[in-house]
Amino acid sequence: MAWEVVATIIGQRSAFVDINHEKYNYRAYSKVLDSRAAYGGLGAYVNGVYSNIIWQPFYQGEYFNIPYMVGSRTYEFTAYTRNEDTSASITEIQREEKAYAPTTPGAFTQPTGELEIGDSRAVSWGASTDPNGNLSLYVLEVSVNGGAWTLHGHFPSAAATYNVHTAGNVKFRVKATDSSGLESAWRESPLYTVTKPKYYYSKYNAVPNYVGTYTTEPNKTANTIRIGSTIKLTQELTVDPNTGQFAPKNTLYCTATNNDYLKYGGPGWYWLVSDKVAVEFTSGGEDSGGDFNCYNYRLNATRTLTGYTPGTLIQSGIVAEEGTYPNNGRHTDGYWYVRGSRVNASIAPPGPFTSPVPGSILLPGQQLTVSGANSTAANIAAHNIGVSYDKGATWTELGTPLTNSIAYTVTTDKTKKTVRFRSRARNTSNVYSDYVYSEDFTIQHNLKPTITLLTENNKTLYSNDTYTINGEARDMDNGNSVTVKYQINDELARNIASFISDTIAKAYSKNLIFKDKQLYDGATAVTGILAEGVQHTLKVWAVDADDSSTVETRTFTVVHNRAPEIITTAEAELGLLESPPSIMYQVNDLDNDTLTVTEKLDGIVLRTFTATVLTDYVITLTPAQWLEVTNGTHELSITVDDGKGASAVRPFNFERNETRIELQLKAPFLTDIAASRILISPDWTIPAGATVKVEVCNNAFDDLPTWEDCTNFVKQNRGFSFTNTVKTATNWGVDVRIIADKGTATDPVILSGFGGAFD
Repeated sequence: MAWEVVATIIGQRSAFVDINHEKYNYRAYSKVLDSRAAYGGLGAYVNGVYSNIIWQPFYQGEYFNIPYMVGSRTYEFTAYTRNEDTSASITEIQREEKAYAPTTPGAFTQPTGELEIGDSRAVSWGASTDPNGNLSLYVLEVSVNGGAWTLHGHFPSAAATYNVHTAGNVKFRVKATDSSGLESAWRESPLYTVTKPKYYYSKYNAVPNYVGTYTTEPNKTANTIRIGSTIKLTQELTVDPNTGQFAPKNTLYCTATNNDYLKYGGPGWYWLVSDKVAVEFTSGGEDSGGDFNCYNYRLNATRTLTGYTPGTLIQSGIVAEEGTYPNNGRHTDGYWYVRGSRVNASIAPPGPFTSPVPGSILLPGQQLTVSGANSTAANIAAHNIGVSYDKGATWTELGTPLTNSIAYTVTTDKTKKTVRFRSRARNTSNVYSDYVYSEDFTIQHNLKPTITLLTENNKTLYSNDTYTINGEARDMDNGNSVTVKYQINDELARNIASFISDTIAKAYSKNLIFKDKQLYDGATAVTGILAEGVQHTLKVWAVDADDSSTVETRTFTVVHNRAPEIITTAEAELGLLESPPSIMYQVNDLDNDTLTVTEKLDGIVLRTFTATVLTDYVITLTPAQWLEVTNGTHELSITVDDGKGASAVRPFNFERNETRIELQLKAPFLTDIAASRILISPDWTIPAGATVKVEVCNNAFDDLPTWEDCTNFVKQNRGFSFTNTVKTATNWGVDVRIIADKGTATDPVILSGFGGAFD
């Protein structure tokens, strides 16, 4: 800095000088013109008060640095000369501007947030000041991933541009310099995270694509089939989930004796979700006569996954780092992703289309709203909505409404089979989003038939039950030929009814009978053997020449045979009996089968007969049978069998404990005169401890016959002479009775019968 004179004092005089030591340095310079004034001095006053500056002598040509004075104020300087020669001394007050470094730059204001690789970002900070007004440049340095500081550049203003490189983080620092070479302190920025670029992604369902091949192997098993019939065979398959390889069992392959009579496009086959393959052959010809042979062939089929294509849009505007999802492909999560614009280079796209509802079938002339969620970006000016047909590349703009919604009328042009929509957003700065696309919607120029099914669901069928398939079918296109079909499980589909449509619902009905474990339409079996314990499926649908209705389904189960039943009010435990049991019962069978009843005592058949349902029957024992029933516990049982493997049994338990036997003639012997003698020969076993008594009478028809004890005579096998000679009845008659008491005997008392004679 250069010195400048701010005051000149000649001789011993004073001068007033403004002093600002914050900005300037000050000094005094002596010019002594007379040798007599070898030196002089300088003093200073402020408001008449002597300053801290003491007398300071200095000689000709010398400089005297004026000490620091506080504040910025005016001082009075007085010059002195030794010889008081006012002209011999000249004193100059000089000043020099001080040199200051620039101030430290202010805090960093840019960049903000995270940095993305590939960004070109503004870096800015607060400006420095320089007291000398000679600020020159800013020096900007950068540290990547915590490494050494490297020079980024010199900048005349408090801003720079930085291209973000691959890094995990970055930090900046800056200092100011002036033209004197003085520098400020460094100012450091926060630590900024560097990420991969972010993009908008759209998420779709991924649709698998397969290619199938097959070969056939004949085994020469022939069956004769009539011309005009249809053969459809569905086989269960075993599938390798890794390779897709599977093989069904034998499949029919048909060859006609005269090929003119056989028409088929096959063998045909197709894939089903249930991993079954169905092969269908339809024969035809100029007449209904003739036969052809069907051979069993083995079909070896292979399914190969060839790739995926995008399906229905699920979500748009997904913000994610580069590489999070494929640019245009299937991700490991099973969905298809398409990468759009960079987030910081575009605006957020609209949401997925919500109208028409995904999966909707559109009708010609149908008026609807094409819409989806609006873009979430700020300052939206419009949504550009377009339409395209039949998966074409040509798009027609429907309009540019502010919101993502617009009216649309479905085309009636029958050459256009499908339609889809797209939309993108635009803001007031004319920045666009990516397009979002709808799925392809089918335009149903031919309306599908519709059908209702009134058949009961989860019905259980028993033998001889009727299974009614009924409801209504309708086709809203006039003049179509409509057929209502049904199918049980995977059996052949069969027709229920046909009609020409007039837009009015038509009733249909089919009664099937369940018998012999199969369903029959009249005398024709329409199913194979239907298993018990599993659900079977009925499918019903309507078809016209171009399309099919939805398939209505019902499930049902079958019971091959219900057991017959025995109906009685008798208790199973009859208790202690002293007379033969007698139980009334009925039998019944809900399947109306022929019933055979077997009655048993202790496992021995008493009788077997064919019973009539709900008819009263009695199980009992004759007196002779009862006599043979020994003391103890016994079982009487009724068994009813329907002849089809089902039966029912009702057991009845009873106990017999006889201690006395009384045996008497069923009817007395009629005699002309009074009998005088009688001989009794019993067949009995009387164990020790038991007693027996034999009594006879010759006036048996009296109200009070005269019984005479002949026990001893019987034991001695001797004849007994009657003592009675009177009667009150008209006739004489002989009667015999035997009474046995068990007493203390442990062995059974057996009285099998007796014989004898009288005169």
